[in-house]
Amino acid sequence: MSLTLITAPAGEPLTLAEIKFFLRVAHDTDDNLIADLAEAARGQVEAVTGLALITQGWRLTLDSWPEEPIALLRPPVQAITAISVQGIDGVWTELDQGDYALIPGYPARVLLKAPPPTPGIAAGGIRIDFTAGFGDADAVPGTLKQAVRLLAAHYHEHRTPASERRVTTMPNSAGALLAPLREVRL
Repeated sequence: MSLTLITAPAGEPLTLAEIKFFLRVAHDTDDNLIADLAEAARGQVEAVTGLALITQGWRLTLDSWPEEPIALLRPPVQAITAISVQGIDGVWTELDQGDYALIPGYPARVLLKAPPPTPGIAAGGIRIDFTAGFGDADAVPGTLKQAVRLLAAHYHEHRTPASERRVTTMPNSAGALLAPLREVRL
């Protein structure tokens, strides 16, 4: 089983102007750096929580069909865009939308309504494409936006080689915001 980003977010939860205001930066000299720091902060928030903040496309690849409903581990899931199975001839066949249903929740699940075709290859013969994320920047919860702000500020403040140790740890304020949302792995 693997989960792959197939369509990156079209934007970030916070604009460059919002991040610069939070950082109290008035000049344009570091705009590219600050935009990169904000993107890295969003990525870290997504990695820690397992959430997709801005709408993005994902692909879950499976070797075989599980017995129970299939968990889509990148919430919140907006929609399933396609489920495809590779035949022994190498041709991908897309299931009809009526053959499956999205069960909303954390995590969302795919319920197969009819017995699906068996993949013709041993590894990676099933692809489930789905759209995840809260939507656009306005739909991202404020707690997550604040964590992005705090992480971007931390990265901005600690960008010299002497502070490498500090960059590898999450600031307590951002960690506290994300603690209730942390993805728990067993």
